[in-house]
Amino acid sequence: MEKDDLLPFEEAKLYGHNATHALLGYLGAMLGTLRVADLQNVPGLLSFARRAFIEESGAALIRKHAGLDPLFTRRATGILLTI
Repeated sequence: MEKDDLLPFEEAKLYGHNATHALLGYLGAMLGTLRVADLQNVPGLLSFARRAFIEESGAALIRKHAGLDPLFTRRATGILLTI
């Protein structure tokens, strides 16, 4: 489906996906891992990163872009918080 405005999706990539990768990279460096893929063996780390992605980045993106697309809803992201 074509979108008239791609900025919200660009911001979702930048502030959601890329920010989560950066978070994992920083934590991986602190833990001494060489690859982000190695972090799947750290108990609780991937669920922590997922929560950061949804509850921090997702919540902010939903507030900013509410009503523009079904992606920017609590239902789509699974956010159970009151925003």
